[in-house]
Amino acid sequence: MSPLHSTRVGGGAQGSALSPFLYTMHVADIPTDPIIKNRLFADNILFHIANRNVKYAHLRLQRYLDEFSSWLEKWRIKVVCCDIHLEPIQEIRKEWERKHGAGKIVAYSCDLTIDDHVLDMFRHIKEQLGGVDVMVCCAEYFPRNSLGAINCDMKMWRKVINSNVVSPALCTVETVRSIDERGVEEGHIVLLGHMSGIHIDPRESMHVYSVTKYSYNAMVEAFRHALIVHELPIRITQIIPSVVDSRSMNTGVSPLIKEPLSGVDIANTVEYVLSTPLHCQINDVVIRPTEEED
Repeated sequence: MSPLHSTRVGGGAQGSALSPFLYTMHVADIPTDPIIKNRLFADNILFHIANRNVKYAHLRLQRYLDEFSSWLEKWRIKVVCCDIHLEPIQEIRKEWERKHGAGKIVAYSCDLTIDDHVLDMFRHIKEQLGGVDVMVCCAEYFPRNSLGAINCDMKMWRKVINSNVVSPALCTVETVRSIDERGVEEGHIVLLGHMSGIHIDPRESMHVYSVTKYSYNAMVEAFRHALIVHELPIRITQIIPSVVDSRSMNTGVSPLIKEPLSGVDIANTVEYVLSTPLHCQINDVVIRPTEEED
């Protein structure tokens, strides 16, 4: 058991989340009822941020700082925000500390496509925080100018596969190892997928991306079976959103969709997933805007 567990306030943490596209953190309140024993206890949380549009995310994040400040104060957690570019994450951390005090957000520079960088990051978290109890992974790469499955060069194929499949797989393996070696009573891994892993998008520019998202689905299910076989107290969930209000993914959105999903919608979903008791595992959650037809 991590020594950090001895410092927790008590009760069961109901969940935490980071949206896959807006990076909006949303942490739920912590019940004080001592009867609640089968909830997630998390002192260290790794929020795994993809290498995308962080400046826009920073602006969006400020809108929700006050909403979860009291939750973070009640919940003695450390949030590790990881990105290849450290400066935008540092801006988020400094803004948080200016409003609410230091010590809740740790900024870490990491290229998730380089194995050694990921391993160094987990070693750093182990040395400084004890380990990772919960990971919310939204690492991915979306090739805006992809020429399709036939004309896309192999260099781009490898880049997309490495970012969208290999990187999340490595982070999942390291999270499982961190939880197992410390004997944590309950862990959770939440992986953010996409609707392109359910059906192939007819747009040729989406084909290579869709291939990786189908592989992502298989990866999540393989990990789920492995966790059962090895009898580890770790649940794994994939959240599959459709159109999210994000500059990186809202191109080509139908004008009939007046209100796409927001980062808060995704965050609330992750919060719910983490709030369920240990005997309940939500495997997949598909989320669409109400007006979306196909």
